[in-house]
Amino acid sequence: MTYLSKGMLLLYVQKAIELEMEPVGELTVARSKYLNTMYVYNCVRQPGYVYEFYNLRGNKFRCKSCKKLNKSRCITIDNGVLVPGRKHPEDDHHPDCRPLPETANTLLLYVYRVGPKK
Repeated sequence: MTYLSKGMLLLYVQKAIELEMEPVGELTVARSKYLNTMYVYNCVRQPGYVYEFYNLRGNKFRCKSCKKLNKSRCITIDNGVLVPGRKHPEDDHHPDCRPLPETANTLLLYVYRVGPKK
């Protein structure tokens, strides 16, 4: 029987978690009509649709559609990068919260794209 040290066990668990993560969509920075920073998240599960997240406080961003339905669905974005959390960004929204089509009028307010160009 082999024994693993705490460090080796932690490394093994981290590698297992990295392999099981579902891919996440691309983030784009936009401005609201009041010129506040918001992020537009391109859906992976429903291509052609997006969720809008506006700044709640610090690096926490809240889903705009969920807010209208009195639900708080937040993600963490640090320096333009989505910080992996316990849930996928498309999970745990209000049952009536639906992503917007990518061609919605609000998406014409793009300022710049986050991350490398493809």
